[in-house]
Amino acid sequence: MKSLGLSVVLLSLFLAGSASAQTEEGPFASRQHLESFWATNSAGSPGAIHVFLNQHRVYSHPGFGPALGKSYFRCADGLIRKNCNSISGPFLSISDAVAYVDSVYGGHSHFWMLLDGASFLGVPFSPVAGTFKFMTCYGGPYNGYTLTYVVLAEGNAWNWPLTGISCLPPP
Repeated sequence: MKSLGLSVVLLSLFLAGSASAQTEEGPFASRQHLESFWATNSAGSPGAIHVFLNQHRVYSHPGFGPALGKSYFRCADGLIRKNCNSISGPFLSISDAVAYVDSVYGGHSHFWMLLDGASFLGVPFSPVAGTFKFMTCYGGPYNGYTLTYVVLAEGNAWNWPLTGISCLPPP
């Protein structure tokens, strides 16, 4: 476990020193690294840009037209990415969560899926290979709305328990 922590620290130091090679997908070592990337890459842009971390706005670039919105999450390994590549999430929408289940588990047709306790996907006459219980989490306000995202609260696939996560704290 200590070697994993050391690896994350070393990767964080590498990423902090190599912001010029960074892509908009991440990973970013910190909120400051994310903000610095967008400040550098939006300089001179005539368009508006809004960047969100855990669905809270952390960077804005004024400009014309509809704003370009970019959403990121602090993943379980401590790094910031657009996609954490984990069944636990977080996901921008339940559609993204279902697509991830499809890609990892070969389709959702044999799984029950619930969102906030309500069933939304499942084939009642098919063998059930597992259950995914997702929950909605709430971020910050934006244009009169509260931003949301989805995480896996708990689940199982083929009798293998899946660990969920809690909603992410504000940045």
